[in-house]
Amino acid sequence: MPSLVWRGGVGIGMADVLLERLGATWHTYLPEEASKDRWAAELRDGLDSFARVAWCLRFGYTIAAVAIARKSFERWSFNIASSMQLATIENEPEADFFTRAWKASSNYVGERELGSEWSLMSELLHGRQVELAGQHVQIALDMQLTDQTRIHRAIAFFAEVSLRQVRGAVCRLAGERGHLKQNELSAALLPVEQLKGLPKQPDFLHLLWQPLLYGFVDADDTSTYIGWGASYRRIVNRRAEDRVGVGTFSDWMSIEERWVRAIERSRHSFQEEREVFGDAFSPLSLRARVTKYRIISEMTDILANEFRDTHRASALRSAAAALESAWVVWLQDVDDSLTLARSVLESTARARTHRLKPSRAAKMENGPQKQKAPHRWVDAAGWSRLSPFVRALSEYAHMQANSRHSGSWELLVKVQGLEVGGSADHTARGHALEKVAAMLAHEVADSLKIEWAALSEEFRHLVIEEDEASSQQNFERWLDATVALKTTHSFGSPDYR
Repeated sequence: MPSLVWRGGVGIGMADVLLERLGATWHTYLPEEASKDRWAAELRDGLDSFARVAWCLRFGYTIAAVAIARKSFERWSFNIASSMQLATIENEPEADFFTRAWKASSNYVGERELGSEWSLMSELLHGRQVELAGQHVQIALDMQLTDQTRIHRAIAFFAEVSLRQVRGAVCRLAGERGHLKQNELSAALLPVEQLKGLPKQPDFLHLLWQPLLYGFVDADDTSTYIGWGASYRRIVNRRAEDRVGVGTFSDWMSIEERWVRAIERSRHSFQEEREVFGDAFSPLSLRARVTKYRIISEMTDILANEFRDTHRASALRSAAAALESAWVVWLQDVDDSLTLARSVLESTARARTHRLKPSRAAKMENGPQKQKAPHRWVDAAGWSRLSPFVRALSEYAHMQANSRHSGSWELLVKVQGLEVGGSADHTARGHALEKVAAMLAHEVADSLKIEWAALSEEFRHLVIEEDEASSQQNFERWLDATVALKTTHSFGSPDYR
């Protein structure tokens, strides 16, 4: 993980002190807590997002880091545009607007073209190659260390810009409410790249690498980790009475607190699910499901090697990496798993198009960007009936003024085919992930069948657990049910205007 990320932890630590003075909640996922001061809770979430990027980079979930960093950048670009009353110019490309907005802000971005950096992150999220330091790189499960280093460095520098805006907003709120002294401002806004000589991060942080499966979340050792987070919060509470300054503890402790608070959130979610599902609550079934996702990811990545450096191989590698990140983020009970589910679907559709319609796929690869949008690949793959589902996932991939997250969530609940209410709200993210993972599994099985029929059949037996005819029949029914929502479901008005 780039050292800039740890230095960012110092900035988070100072912002935490100011939020403590403001009485801001730490556990923003609890409705009764977040509702007390929504803007302060939003600022806490902004700090948390950077720490979640850090976790993904530290433990190798690169495409998840991209998804979180890009969405955070869009959200805080929206904050800049709103506070400075900046409007888009007619026919202005989105990337140009982002560059213009950040240069107009007071975030010391210099000559950086942040719109171009946003575009680069978008390309990575879409599973395509980008050029970094003179080399063409792409996110994959087994990418070389040099490629991973280049990509992680780019993500870290991009994510830190959003953190600047969040820290500035925290200072502004604290100042407005009389909780920031004039002689504290320079320290509270200190650019983290100027920090030198930070202590080495403790080795025990690697203990927090595990995905949030029930067995880990409910273990006795995990209670110890949660205690670490509580210790940090007590330190912040004491420091809130002192002058804000650079504290040597906060470079890693502020990030660690977020990592263990994610465990607390997962415990809370499991408790809710136990109450909703009763006897049907099954941690063992969850582990079996995750095992399948890992098998699908690994087999997809292995299959990609058979197609060498082709666009089809690129699509399969992207799908494998996206699924590996998607299920991990899904366990964290956050909406970013839906962004990654879209990446799985897009790359699966791209691989399928290359297999079934190679000429059309080649034309799309060599065409303009608008021809390579996720819905274009899904349509080309023969899945146009999924358009409402694709739109809902795509809405969650962004955070902008015209985003329709509420209407998209309602669709994701409906598309399960369950009675709305009850357990449907608890399973919408998981259902979306299950569907895109199944589509990728079928693409792998169909690709294997051409030369490795026996392996294809065994893979289908172990992972899909249905014969080909039954699978196709069930999929067709779901496609028909999904396209029916195109005429009956309204995505509603934008949520954030």
